[in-house]
Amino acid sequence: MAHLADKLKKILEQNMNEGRGLAGYRGQLREMFGITEDDNGSPFLNRAERLIDPLQLDAREIAMTFLGREVGGSDIRRAFALREQFGTFSEAEGAVVLPSHFARISAFTDTVAGLVDALTMEAYTAPEFIGDSLMEVKQERVNGGKMIGVMNDGGVSGDLLDGEPFPTVGLKETYVEIPDNQRYGNVIQINEKTFIYDRTDMLESSCKNAGTAVARNKEVRQADCVLGITNTYSRDGNAANTYLTTNGEIPNNYTNSSTNELTNYANIDTAFQILEGNTDPGTGFEITVAAPQLLVMPQRQMNLESVLYPEFVRRVTDTGNTLTQTQRSLIRPINPVVLSRIWYNRLIAAGVSTTNAPARWYMGDPKQAFRYRQIIPFQVNSAPLSSEDARREIVGIWVAREHGVPFTKEPRFMYRGTKE
Repeated sequence: MAHLADKLKKILEQNMNEGRGLAGYRGQLREMFGITEDDNGSPFLNRAERLIDPLQLDAREIAMTFLGREVGGSDIRRAFALREQFGTFSEAEGAVVLPSHFARISAFTDTVAGLVDALTMEAYTAPEFIGDSLMEVKQERVNGGKMIGVMNDGGVSGDLLDGEPFPTVGLKETYVEIPDNQRYGNVIQINEKTFIYDRTDMLESSCKNAGTAVARNKEVRQADCVLGITNTYSRDGNAANTYLTTNGEIPNNYTNSSTNELTNYANIDTAFQILEGNTDPGTGFEITVAAPQLLVMPQRQMNLESVLYPEFVRRVTDTGNTLTQTQRSLIRPINPVVLSRIWYNRLIAAGVSTTNAPARWYMGDPKQAFRYRQIIPFQVNSAPLSSEDARREIVGIWVAREHGVPFTKEPRFMYRGTKE
């Protein structure tokens, strides 16, 4: 929209007049698009704080506002070429172009780059991608290896006589092996006709495709980890599946899966008994999940709501002679999560039948059970052009990428219920 482009131009002029320059404009532009950072320093799209919807911007209007109403292909190519040659305004001051003129050119390319970033982030953070909400995400700078911890033997107290020394806690190293990092990305390309013929829809589609591709790839890897399709768990050199129906040998002495289709609250109670029957392999202390999350496939959403939120519950004895009625059965806090079709389709791809896959459900504390080792958070960076790009009339290239790997750190905090 023309008035939005004019608004951006006024913001540029304000930053230039008040001494903040193009750096101030770029920062304010990102804020207006709602792009910020989370606690890990990763880019985060805050839609509630967004002042400009990137879908409302018009590529040709941006070009005409910053480069002139008669903008043509040569102007577009020159703008991107100067940006690639000289970089930002502060780097170009004193170069062959006048700072004021370069400021408008740089503001144009900065605006396009901000728009690409915002549109790609919009797709990357779509609601159907829930993997990050179910895993602890931790920034690290290593590849593979081990997550090292310290295990004690639980001997921390005793009924001591006066003058008797306190017992020494037995400490030893324990570790969980971590898979090698995984690198994924996609390329966004735009040509001069995007601005000449107003092909804003092509720019939006390219950004959406790139953001969606990277996000979905990450989501698939996270889903496979949580669902137990990919089994990464190995403690102290002893590998085990994420979900076990019977205890293995120490340190993998846990049970967290059973044939237990979710049809009523009794199935949830059974899951609690199995989940909290597990103990720490070092101390023997109990595993407790205070406010578990309950994950179901999308086909069971209505069934889940009928189990968790009934107005009342009626129970009949085996003989049918006694009928009791109570209010809502589940007082314990449970956070329900309906998984997306992506997660369901991963079970199908793994060979689970269309009869059994909808009945799979999971309960526990996934952030204690799983972690995403983040090496490079999702980002959109510009890339240099090649001679081949110039022959294809490409004027701008960006790479959308992320780098990390999911893994199981402690399966005792999750339970899986199955139909089969």
